[in-house]
Amino acid sequence: LPAGVRCALGDATIRTNEIATLARVTGDAELALSALYARLVQQRAASVAPGAVRAAERAIVFRRFGGSRTPYLAALARTRASAAVALGALGDELRREAIQARLRAPAPTAAEIEEFARTYAATRLRDIPGAGSVPGIAPETPLGLVPPVLARPAIVRALRQASRAEAYDAWAEKQQHAALAKLRCTRDRLPTLGTARLTSWLPFLAPVA
Repeated sequence: LPAGVRCALGDATIRTNEIATLARVTGDAELALSALYARLVQQRAASVAPGAVRAAERAIVFRRFGGSRTPYLAALARTRASAAVALGALGDELRREAIQARLRAPAPTAAEIEEFARTYAATRLRDIPGAGSVPGIAPETPLGLVPPVLARPAIVRALRQASRAEAYDAWAEKQQHAALAKLRCTRDRLPTLGTARLTSWLPFLAPVA
């Protein structure tokens, strides 16, 4: 492999400086390598336009940082993440969403819907992943205050989103394992398979509804 390249999958590469930069966030070079390998595999299955990544960043700055980039950049600095690392993490999330949308999700049972309604009664609609918007209801409204006939579709969407998220982890590990046969790494030191999201270290970059 060329100097500075740790692993290559086809024409795509993982460079040692990329690992070092991301390791400042994860605190571990092997975790950083695992995340970058997961990204290479993910990129083979879905693509995201740069404009979409920037739009996701703007939405986060608006929603979580009052529309100001100054506190946003300060949050990145506290986690030792560069702007490029942030954009990479957002791209990961957008590709994940695109792939998850293709995966099957079984219809939730009545018992699952009832349990979800009880568990998340105090949670605002905007903070429930996958719930989406409810016609005529403000996104700041707690789920428990939404009329049941309107809450049910949102709950079903959220449950199916959670089911697809579980399916994604299984899909990702299967794809990563298959790609190992074509992966070349220096001294044959292969990355560990994994589905850890960079938003585990950068929670403020989690997708906004």
